[in-house]
Amino acid sequence: MKKLLTLVLMLALVCTSALAYSPEEPITIAFWHTRGSGANYEALTYLVNAFNEGPGKELGIIVEESYIGDYTAVKTKCQLTTQTGEQPVLAIMGCAHYQQLLEDDLLVNMYDYAANDPDFDINNILDCFVGTIGNEFDQGNFHNAPYIRSTPILYYNKTLADAKGLTLSHTPTIDEWVDFARAMTEKDETGETTRYGMTILGNYSYIGFAFTRQLGAPLFADDCTGSPAAESGVLLKNLSDWASWKSEGIYRPQDPTGTAFSMELLYQGKLASLVTSSGSCGNISKNMAGAGYELGVACYPTYDLNNNSTEIGGGNLAMISKGNTEEQIKAGWEFIKFSLTDEMVYNEAITSGYVPVTKSIANYQPMVDFWAANPHFKVSYDQFSWGVCQEFPYWEGMSEGLAVINEQYSYLIQEGSITPEEAVEQFILQTDGLWLE
Repeated sequence: MKKLLTLVLMLALVCTSALAYSPEEPITIAFWHTRGSGANYEALTYLVNAFNEGPGKELGIIVEESYIGDYTAVKTKCQLTTQTGEQPVLAIMGCAHYQQLLEDDLLVNMYDYAANDPDFDINNILDCFVGTIGNEFDQGNFHNAPYIRSTPILYYNKTLADAKGLTLSHTPTIDEWVDFARAMTEKDETGETTRYGMTILGNYSYIGFAFTRQLGAPLFADDCTGSPAAESGVLLKNLSDWASWKSEGIYRPQDPTGTAFSMELLYQGKLASLVTSSGSCGNISKNMAGAGYELGVACYPTYDLNNNSTEIGGGNLAMISKGNTEEQIKAGWEFIKFSLTDEMVYNEAITSGYVPVTKSIANYQPMVDFWAANPHFKVSYDQFSWGVCQEFPYWEGMSEGLAVINEQYSYLIQEGSITPEEAVEQFILQTDGLWLE
């Protein structure tokens, strides 16, 4: 009888633990993010509200979202607040940043939650996100769920291009794009440029890395022992091309403050084409329509159609382990699971333009219908077959290496204070000692 009573008490304790929050006594968990305005904030609030009014309400979970800043700001604040107990449960982590939180043992391994949840299929996540740092499924690791992932794509003013009888193929070559930009560039009677043919997002790690791979040599070696692109002349070739397009007057360097000004020029008809994140597709589509222009979208241009490559950037959903209780983490998992349902992945894609991250979405009828009516939103999904996640390659010197190449790019393209040869020379000099032995 005593054994039976003990068993009953133990079961009661387990049930009580499982019901630490309920619709009558809900739990509130903090969600820190990078999506503060426009289509991005619209998509995020849709997800949060849908959860809070649906499964969250049924389970007794309330998610409170807070805009923190960019990826670096979220990462840094998470690191600092784990020391004071003010950390969130959920956070968006930039794909190139979360390695540091893994090294500090600050992220929850969600593998057991995912593998043992009857309502979740871990194999539904696209293969390109499996095997990345922290997500070695074959080793039981799942530290970050793909969320707002993107690839750079080529946006162009189709209305103005049609007026000139110009077209761009679905997957344009660099030569095709440059010829398009030349034909679209216009000057007034004084020689001042009234419309530039092209602009590229000024982030070499997101844009230029793929160009170097297309040319046959990655900027960072897979084993992180050096820079094949710098050593082989590939980096010089790519930087020289950018400098020559600028010198020719068809390429307008991105404003140092970011892409916002370049986008305004696109909406005003003063810029013919722009390479930037697919995550901007929602905002660009709306603003181009509002300006009375038809938007054209093509894949990221390539030097070699037989050796195509593009970056997969963006951010993931993760949970902070330090300072959070098991109940908070379980609640956070319910939200992450919900974010990967077909309905939420679909809404994210049609609202913001970020790339759907699951396999089942390709057969989700609303997504199929939307892509048929809005083919430019599907371009980024098409690119995933040759995309490379920005998580790779990672080593301790990665952040410094990225800073060096972006700085040299800025000196060369935005300031015009150095030559392509000097940019490569400085990159080699300043990264010496960063590489693994």
